[in-house]
Amino acid sequence: MMKQGRPLEIVLIGGFLGSGKTTLVKRLLDWEVEQGTRPIVIMNEFGELDIDSHLIDDGQIEIRRLSGGCICCDMRLALTNALDDLAENSPGAHVFLETTGVADPAGVLEAIAPVANKGKIVVRKLLLVYDASLGEALQEDQYTAQRQLLMADAILINRCDTVSPEEVAIAERQVTQIKPDVPLFRTVYCDIEPEELLAGESTAEYPSETPASTDNYRSLAFVVDKPLLRECFEDWLGNLPSDVLRVKGFVRLVDEDGLFEVQAVRQHRTIRPFESLARQRSVLVAVAHPEGADSLTKGLQECVGES
Repeated sequence: MMKQGRPLEIVLIGGFLGSGKTTLVKRLLDWEVEQGTRPIVIMNEFGELDIDSHLIDDGQIEIRRLSGGCICCDMRLALTNALDDLAENSPGAHVFLETTGVADPAGVLEAIAPVANKGKIVVRKLLLVYDASLGEALQEDQYTAQRQLLMADAILINRCDTVSPEEVAIAERQVTQIKPDVPLFRTVYCDIEPEELLAGESTAEYPSETPASTDNYRSLAFVVDKPLLRECFEDWLGNLPSDVLRVKGFVRLVDEDGLFEVQAVRQHRTIRPFESLARQRSVLVAVAHPEGADSLTKGLQECVGES
């Protein structure tokens, strides 16, 4: 039960694009509900269109959506105001905050600081999901990934089923070189006992004047009004330019019933039926480096079939 005067208890979930943050959020929410609490979720989408909150929205959990920027830099004030409002109206609530895949957690903590300094917030944990299959794929995104790792209280080495044990060990070495002495958990689909993951207190500190920026990233949204040809669409996903880091959303396919959830990051691609009581638009969102997105629209248009 929430009591007047108690601070919000916040768990931050960060990690690079497509690492599995939303999967972890879903697991933590299910666990919280089993404990008899009613958690609140704040989801930050880098683009204007919201995708991830639809993957966890069962109509029973309060979701606050912050879209169209990153709460680590240009949307810090929006996050501060949202937390102030929650602290006033839902004191003592358990809040799960999922950042964008390009967020610098230091900037997020700076946005939290004004409310925390009033005694209205306690950070329970700052969790980081790290994709074991990244390898050398980050290249110019190394700085962003390293900044994310530096702030973590615990790190999930996720997608361990997609690479060899040797590659998992390499990922662990990469992580510990940047953030030594932090608890590491090898996971598949972020399958871990939440009680173990959330044990202990956070060591997160509130920095000031953090120069966070997402200038190296661009978000594009596509409203897909007509069904797509599956084979063509799969080929489009499989041949994305290297500067396109992430594609996600919902589409309809020619001669196939229902809506399909799309997830694509590097070599990982899934198209699976999406079950939801809410009617969802057919939309795709891509995150890319600015120079990598110009050819996407033309290739997608070629996949449009008959309605």
